[in-house]
Amino acid sequence: MLSSPVRSGPPYWLCTAPKPARPAGASRKQVIACRMEPTGLPSAPMPRPVTTREKLISAAARVYASAGYRGATTRRIAEVAGVNEVTVFRIFGSKAALIDEVLQRSSETTPDASGRLPAVPTDPQKELTAWSESQLAELTLRKPVMRQMLGDMAEKPEMGDCASRGADAASEELRRYTGQLRRLGFLGPTTSPVRDRSVEIHAASAMLMAALFSDAISRDFMPDLYPQPASRAPGLYVRLFLRAIQLRQLAPPPTDLATTARNARKSTVGQKPRATRR
Repeated sequence: MLSSPVRSGPPYWLCTAPKPARPAGASRKQVIACRMEPTGLPSAPMPRPVTTREKLISAAARVYASAGYRGATTRRIAEVAGVNEVTVFRIFGSKAALIDEVLQRSSETTPDASGRLPAVPTDPQKELTAWSESQLAELTLRKPVMRQMLGDMAEKPEMGDCASRGADAASEELRRYTGQLRRLGFLGPTTSPVRDRSVEIHAASAMLMAALFSDAISRDFMPDLYPQPASRAPGLYVRLFLRAIQLRQLAPPPTDLATTARNARKSTVGQKPRATRR
């Protein structure tokens, strides 16, 4: 068991001596001596308390997802958060500012490392499938709020900026990845009459993004429209996407991996990042 530190010793201590049996007739308050040794381990951090601001944002997200903009009144949000209605205005100033914070957070993507596309492609089918699975999971998680946003945008078109922010970031990531596929020789020749190859790649990328978005938003009420089971869908979307951009069946031209990585970095040096819509 952990004990309080003493001034002259290390900060953390562990009782390592076995607990002796209490002799018959001994008092429960008998002090048992034990040998103390430093553990070298820090104490567990205390959980950070949830702030009133975070409570309001969480409550507003739940209320907005179920009732929309008009139904998400400040009184109802305050009741769900367990605070006074005046607190909403004291912290955010208005209902619009609070809902805007909710929508901005809902548009942020936080994929884990397995859901990011690598700077240097090695296995496009595997890498794009993992990325598509991550994107689909993120979209499905935000589905209730996104459905309300789509319904409210006719009355509040400014919500379109929040609705498209996450998609813009994902599209830009996919654009960089397909650009690397093309530069590193993963794509074969095309027979399309379109002279600019990038136009076709852009169209194929748009179809992949649209398939993931539509699947996340409407699979639950139009299940027959999408591949079954749902777990197979991302891989199937990616296979069609790779066919559309003419991925080679064979590996790219043989090259040292370090050389490939250097060439990939050189190709991006000096390029200005695309400005995202705000």
